[in-house]
Amino acid sequence: MNALVAYNRGGTGSGVKVGVIDSGIDLQSAEFGDCSGGIGTGTCRIAGASTTTAGNMSIDDEGGHGTAVAFTIAGRRNGAGTHGVAFDAQLIVVRADTPGTCLSKDSGDEDSGCSFGDNAIARGLDVAREGGARVVNISLGGDPPNANLIAALDRATAAGVVIIISAGNDGPGAANPDPFTSPATDPAVSRGLIIIAGSVGDDDTISSFSNRAGSSAQVFLAAVGERVRAPDQNDTPFFWSGTSFSAPQIAGAVALLAQAFPNLTGTQIVQLLLTTARDAGATGADPVYGRGILDLTRAFQPVGATSLAGSRAPTSANFNAALSAPMGDAGQGPLGVVVLDGFD
Repeated sequence: MNALVAYNRGGTGSGVKVGVIDSGIDLQSAEFGDCSGGIGTGTCRIAGASTTTAGNMSIDDEGGHGTAVAFTIAGRRNGAGTHGVAFDAQLIVVRADTPGTCLSKDSGDEDSGCSFGDNAIARGLDVAREGGARVVNISLGGDPPNANLIAALDRATAAGVVIIISAGNDGPGAANPDPFTSPATDPAVSRGLIIIAGSVGDDDTISSFSNRAGSSAQVFLAAVGERVRAPDQNDTPFFWSGTSFSAPQIAGAVALLAQAFPNLTGTQIVQLLLTTARDAGATGADPVYGRGILDLTRAFQPVGATSLAGSRAPTSANFNAALSAPMGDAGQGPLGVVVLDGFD
């Protein structure tokens, strides 16, 4: 991911809301601030708009998956252990699991455990959009979305919300992403705002379990999804693997860019991440890695042709000046000028 450059330039995700549609969150965990006084209060980074959409009594996680995904996005940075990508971001947590299903997990049956209905996910998208989310993470899969969910995706992208959907964990025989991701390749619905997240290991090799990019190569982006350390609903740390954990890394990257470069639209952020992805596999967009591997160092550099505002003097994107994250790609150099890149 190469996030250090983003952090050195002030990227934290502060002020950005990220929607998480999953199995809820551990309300007692200190990883998301002090929520003892209630969500949306004090230092609690679980937004007050957080809610359930499938009939559960609370957003408190029963399955662990939602907490681990939320941590991967925004777990606190306190100098100990690991932290989330956008560690200061706010979370709009939508618990959308069908009541009772998370408690039915059978270790011998991979099809058991938390299940999610399309209508509950659709309501979750509306909650996140209405709550002001810049990006929504959906680490879920299954059949193609029903009409209600497609309509909710359409409303979200019409509002400029970026959506990250996990590619699926069907292994090397899965030449295409999970059918649940199909709206990503429908421009009338996606509007260039949906990314499909595949998984790679630390060595940048596609994960054995990850669905490949296939026919969705133009909107497929990979990130590390192997052995991601995160707590479960009981605050017990585990190493998690799956495209469920590459997706929130991309969602966190969107939050960092949204905070650091507030002038960028959601569409521009998506294009920035896809354009600056580290190429892997066959040159260009390919049926395994799609657009490549998430690289925040490249995303935080000027992209495309650069020019000077208010001066005819030529300049290089690597001129001797410190670039300030809150100012986008503006820098104070010897001429007191502003560098404009391809996304200004």
